[in-house]
Amino acid sequence: MTKGRQRVAVTGMGILCALGSSFEQVFASMKEGRTGIGEMQRFPTDKFHSRIGAEIRDYNPDDYFSASEQQQYDLCAQYAIVAARNA
Repeated sequence: MTKGRQRVAVTGMGILCALGSSFEQVFASMKEGRTGIGEMQRFPTDKFHSRIGAEIRDYNPDDYFSASEQQQYDLCAQYAIVAARNA
């Protein structure tokens, strides 16, 4: 092993995306040819060129975080934390 380098072992996979919130859900959606792309609902899109995107729709932050944690972490950070926990 090269000096200053450490080995890393991947012990799990976590995912949170428009196709699902677990590897099994996402893989099943992909095999069935489903897409997570659709009209955006989380925020107004009238000032954008497009109204479509791959939005995570079934996400409830109360399922994962306390009220104070929800204030501390923006939505992107919450998604990353949930995916990391699932891994």
